[in-house]
Amino acid sequence: MSEIMQTINNEKLTSELQDLYEYLDRNQTYMVNYRKRETNHLPYTSTYAESSVNKLINERQKNNKKMQWSREGAHNVLQIRTSKFSNTWEQDWEKAQEKIYKKAV
Repeated sequence: MSEIMQTINNEKLTSELQDLYEYLDRNQTYMVNYRKRETNHLPYTSTYAESSVNKLINERQKNNKKMQWSREGAHNVLQIRTSKFSNTWEQDWEKAQEKIYKKAV
Protein backbone atom coordinates (compact mmCIF):
# COMPACT_ATOMS: atom_id res chain seq x y z
CA MET A 1 0.00 0.00 0.00
CA SER A 2 1.12 3.49 -0.67
CA GLU A 3 1.80 6.17 1.88
CA ILE A 4 -1.26 8.03 0.66
CA MET A 5 -3.60 5.15 1.46
CA GLN A 6 -2.20 4.89 4.97
CA THR A 7 -3.17 8.51 5.68
CA ILE A 8 -6.79 8.19 4.49
CA ASN A 9 -9.49 7.38 7.03
CA ASN A 10 -12.38 7.36 4.56
CA GLU A 11 -13.34 3.79 3.58
CA LYS A 12 -14.95 4.78 0.29
CA LEU A 13 -11.97 6.88 -0.75
CA THR A 14 -9.56 4.11 0.23
CA SER A 15 -11.54 1.64 -1.86
CA GLU A 16 -11.57 3.97 -4.87
CA LEU A 17 -7.84 4.58 -4.54
CA GLN A 18 -7.23 0.83 -4.35
CA ASP A 19 -9.29 0.40 -7.55
CA LEU A 20 -7.15 3.06 -9.20
CA TYR A 21 -3.91 1.34 -8.18
CA GLU A 22 -5.19 -1.98 -9.51
CA TYR A 23 -6.28 -0.39 -12.79
CA LEU A 24 -2.87 1.26 -13.24
CA ASP A 25 -1.10 -1.98 -12.44
CA ARG A 26 -3.20 -3.97 -14.94
CA ASN A 27 -2.73 -1.42 -17.72
CA GLN A 28 0.87 -0.46 -17.12
CA THR A 29 2.09 -1.90 -20.44
CA TYR A 30 -0.40 0.27 -22.36
CA MET A 31 0.51 3.58 -20.76
CA VAL A 32 2.42 6.08 -22.85
CA ASN A 33 5.63 7.56 -21.53
CA TYR A 34 5.14 11.06 -22.92
CA ARG A 35 8.52 12.36 -21.79
CA LYS A 36 10.32 9.48 -23.51
CA ARG A 37 8.34 9.99 -26.72
CA GLU A 38 9.07 13.71 -26.71
CA THR A 39 12.77 13.09 -26.06
CA ASN A 40 12.87 10.67 -29.01
CA HIS A 41 11.05 13.21 -31.23
CA LEU A 42 8.01 10.98 -31.59
CA PRO A 43 4.40 12.16 -31.58
CA TYR A 44 3.10 12.30 -28.03
CA THR A 45 -0.21 14.07 -28.36
CA SER A 46 -3.53 12.92 -29.75
CA THR A 47 -4.47 16.31 -31.19
CA TYR A 48 -3.84 15.22 -34.78
CA ALA A 49 -5.81 12.00 -34.35
CA GLU A 50 -8.71 13.75 -32.64
CA SER A 51 -8.94 16.43 -35.31
CA SER A 52 -8.81 13.79 -38.06
CA VAL A 53 -11.60 11.82 -36.42
CA ASN A 54 -13.75 14.91 -35.91
CA LYS A 55 -13.18 16.14 -39.46
CA LEU A 56 -13.91 12.73 -40.96
CA ILE A 57 -17.09 12.28 -38.96
CA ASN A 58 -18.33 15.80 -39.68
CA GLU A 59 -17.57 15.61 -43.41
CA ARG A 60 -18.55 12.05 -44.23
CA GLN A 61 -20.83 10.60 -41.62
CA LYS A 62 -23.17 13.26 -40.30
CA ASN A 63 -26.37 14.44 -41.90
CA ASN A 64 -27.60 13.04 -45.20
CA LYS A 65 -24.74 13.96 -47.48
CA LYS A 66 -24.27 12.30 -50.86
CA MET A 67 -20.80 10.98 -50.06
CA GLN A 68 -21.37 9.22 -46.73
CA TRP A 69 -18.83 6.62 -45.63
CA SER A 70 -19.54 3.43 -43.76
CA ARG A 71 -17.98 2.90 -40.34
CA GLU A 72 -15.57 0.40 -41.91
CA GLY A 73 -14.57 2.88 -44.62
CA ALA A 74 -14.00 5.64 -42.08
CA HIS A 75 -11.97 3.25 -39.94
CA ASN A 76 -9.75 2.39 -42.92
CA VAL A 77 -9.14 6.05 -43.78
CA LEU A 78 -8.19 6.77 -40.18
CA GLN A 79 -5.75 3.86 -40.21
CA ILE A 80 -4.03 5.35 -43.26
CA ARG A 81 -3.90 8.84 -41.74
CA THR A 82 -2.49 7.44 -38.52
CA SER A 83 0.14 5.48 -40.42
CA LYS A 84 1.20 8.57 -42.38
CA PHE A 85 1.34 10.74 -39.27
CA SER A 86 3.28 8.13 -37.28
CA ASN A 87 5.87 7.82 -40.05
CA THR A 88 5.18 4.09 -40.35
CA TRP A 89 3.54 4.27 -43.78
CA GLU A 90 6.34 2.44 -45.63
CA GLN A 91 6.37 -0.50 -43.21
CA ASP A 92 2.57 -0.61 -42.95
CA TRP A 93 2.19 -0.56 -46.74
CA GLU A 94 4.72 -3.40 -47.13
CA LYS A 95 2.76 -5.51 -44.63
CA ALA A 96 -0.49 -4.74 -46.44
CA GLN A 97 1.04 -5.74 -49.78
CA GLU A 98 2.27 -9.05 -48.34
CA LYS A 99 -1.27 -9.86 -47.14
CA ILE A 100 -2.75 -8.89 -50.52
CA TYR A 101 -0.26 -10.99 -52.47
CA LYS A 102 -0.76 -14.02 -50.20
CA LYS A 103 -4.50 -13.88 -50.86
CA ALA A 104 -3.92 -13.58 -54.62
CA VAL A 105 -1.75 -16.69 -54.81
